[in-house]
Amino acid sequence: MRKFLDFIIGNIGKIILVPVIAILWVPLLFPYSDIRAVVATTVSRALGDGTAIDFQAASLSWAFPIALKLEAVEVDRPGLPSLQAESMVAKPSIGALLGGNPGGTVEADGIYNGQIKVSVSNGKKTEAGSRQDVQANLTEIELGELTKAFRRAGLIGFSVLGTVDSTAMLSIDPAMREQPEADVSLQGKSLGVPSFSVPIPNFGALQTPTLQFSRFEFKGKMNEGKIQIEDFLFGQSSDPLSGRI
Repeated sequence: MRKFLDFIIGNIGKIILVPVIAILWVPLLFPYSDIRAVVATTVSRALGDGTAIDFQAASLSWAFPIALKLEAVEVDRPGLPSLQAESMVAKPSIGALLGGNPGGTVEADGIYNGQIKVSVSNGKKTEAGSRQDVQANLTEIELGELTKAFRRAGLIGFSVLGTVDSTAMLSIDPAMREQPEADVSLQGKSLGVPSFSVPIPNFGALQTPTLQFSRFEFKGKMNEGKIQIEDFLFGQSSDPLSGRI
């Protein structure tokens, strides 16, 4: 203990200087020009080749321990619609920084006019290895903007209107040696599917009716490769179509 105290007293100036240098380094000396390359490489490695990310500005802030904020973010991946957000904040966990394990929180605002928050942490250990726990929260996602992006990508030929909120808890094996486990809940309001044409070979086009659901709720889980619907409600008695499973 005495040696430790002597060390502290003998190096008190250096100890005080460290946080001062760190505070000056973040806003003044941090190589922000290199962030784009680092983020692009990290995202491409995590999501696979062909994935590209771009943003207009980046900044760091102290958010226990640190957070990276990107402005005007766009993520592109082959075969999927472009993902755009007004801002995105990544907060790695202390365990991720020290141990190299993936973990932390990512928050995106203005994504399809809503918000998304995803948290990743170490999960339970199994015979195949350690799993990762993922918690995702979606708030006020506008389905009109979402389906518009899917239509631009040529993945669907119709639109869905309304807003949805969702909460999902997932337990996944990063190496995909075991089946994922998930609990998902979804709530929608003022959902509508405008009329659209469905081409039928040798019969021409079939025009679907316009559907409107004032209420939409889904709750289910996935385990051992099976999906279980616990509750699925669409519409109310005043809507043209309603039901419950």
